[in-house]
Amino acid sequence: AVVSTQSTGDGKCGDDTEDPLDVTGPIRTPTILVLIGITTIRFGLWIFDLAISQMFQLSVREEHRNTVGGVQTSLNSFFDFTYILLTVFLSDPKQFDILIIISCVACIGSCLIYLVWFAKTGGLVQRPQQASMVAKNPTAEDDAVTPDQPDNSNSSNV
Repeated sequence: AVVSTQSTGDGKCGDDTEDPLDVTGPIRTPTILVLIGITTIRFGLWIFDLAISQMFQLSVREEHRNTVGGVQTSLNSFFDFTYILLTVFLSDPKQFDILIIISCVACIGSCLIYLVWFAKTGGLVQRPQQASMVAKNPTAEDDAVTPDQPDNSNSSNV
């Protein structure tokens, strides 16, 4: 689109100027694709966060959760600070490809670390003490009467 910068003599631009916030034409499709991509990425991040929370609760013993959680929070803060420093020192748009490469290497590296852990441990396996805790503490669903079993709790011996 061509924007007219002709002056009418009174210091104001002409009436034929376009609205700069009008999103029509060829820029509309990439904008929609970027918004869909951001939404999809945020959903994936939310699912990933839930998976980490579940892994943490299932694999870390209760007496060690504060220590492991503190180390995890410290590492998260350290890497957040690191990427902020990288964007400060590599702020020239010509250096953006370096940031992309660092990001890809970090993502692939974290996937490899997870795969090595998964191969060594076999993933999340229920410990024997967790199985015994479930057996000792039945839930309300375990106490419910099924249709095949008669309810004898209120029957009298007559």
